[in-house]
Amino acid sequence: MPSLVGSEMCIRDRQALCCALTHALPLVRKPAPALVTALEKQLGALVFTQGAAQLPAAVEALCAVAHCEPSAPAAGADVAGSGARLLCEVYDRFWRLLADRRSAPIAGASAGAGARAPPPPLDEQSASGVMRASFGLGLLCRFHDFDAPCPPPGTGAAAPAASPPAPASAPRGKANEEALKMLFGWAKHPRLDVSLHALRALGFLWAVSYTHLRAHETRHD
Repeated sequence: MPSLVGSEMCIRDRQALCCALTHALPLVRKPAPALVTALEKQLGALVFTQGAAQLPAAVEALCAVAHCEPSAPAAGADVAGSGARLLCEVYDRFWRLLADRRSAPIAGASAGAGARAPPPPLDEQSASGVMRASFGLGLLCRFHDFDAPCPPPGTGAAAPAASPPAPASAPRGKANEEALKMLFGWAKHPRLDVSLHALRALGFLWAVSYTHLRAHETRHD
């Protein structure tokens, strides 16, 4: 399989391969653990190196890999199928980046301003990271149910009663709500491209979490 992260593949081909994986993996019964492990590593790296415009295909493919259930690995082989745990780790990385940028020191802001302090100014590199993180956070919540009460396919839970993995940056069962709060904050950023990416991410969440979104809007009317 060609490398998804290397520079030898053009953006269009990389997106085409991600789309093919998204549609093909659900049709494969118990894919080889080595393939699942390789895809998890490459797609997990890809979502942090691509621009926001290329993220939808990469995140959807990553979720498709996480939801598949690999066959039993051979003795001594790497364990494949970290599944929902990997998605929770990606969620946490995106969420922490957005939280860190929101809490960055702002010249002239009072110490007691708290959540009402103006959003921090962003240079081009920081803005690119924020747009990727906000867009990626919304896409993750669109393609994976972090608040699922039962283990989704591919988590490897031994019993239906087992708790599914959950992001560390949100209380259990409130990952979508925490993502909404974070994205609403960035949607108010004065920089238009940053605000628009957060609004598009909110659209992904709206598609799967209308109840949470409406409740949040009501509290802020």
